[in-house]
Amino acid sequence: TRRHLNSSFSLLFTCSIILAAFLYMEPELIAGWLGNADISSLIKYLSPVIPLSAFNVIPRVILNRHLSFRRIAAAEFVSTAVYGIVTGAMALVLRNVWCFVFGVIAEQIMLAATLW
Repeated sequence: TRRHLNSSFSLLFTCSIILAAFLYMEPELIAGWLGNADISSLIKYLSPVIPLSAFNVIPRVILNRHLSFRRIAAAEFVSTAVYGIVTGAMALVLRNVWCFVFGVIAEQIMLAATLW
């Protein structure tokens, strides 16, 4: 029901905000655990991807329930194309690993927009 979906989204979004806040505030801890201290800034600035991806879960569940696989595939295609375009354009400008960060964030925003 609608109430179940709303409560599921609320719980999912709250947990994703908590996790993203932890990753944003303590990226050195995760980077050290992974054995590469150089990636702490990447972890910090990729943390918004977690709450952004939370916006994709409930619409995807609804579309799966209605067997709307064509719409899911179209959303995935468009978001992947946006990722490629943004990452490629940023790679020409920045010429470093940060182009991928911008690409992933743009991809998640586009996926959320196309699934809703």
